[in-house]
Amino acid sequence: MSDIQRYDVIVVGGGPAGSSAALQAANGGASVLMIEKEPQIATTVRTSG
Repeated sequence: MSDIQRYDVIVVGGGPAGSSAALQAANGGASVLMIEKEPQIATTVRTSG
């Protein structure tokens, strides 16, 4: 049987905004789970406009 893990914050995407949000939440004492499809966070930044 597997244990259920609980998090205060779940961040989807490890780009600049997601990384910043996860860091701020963790610095505030929250337990954070970041989900990122790439092997490293904040490696590709896309802009438009």
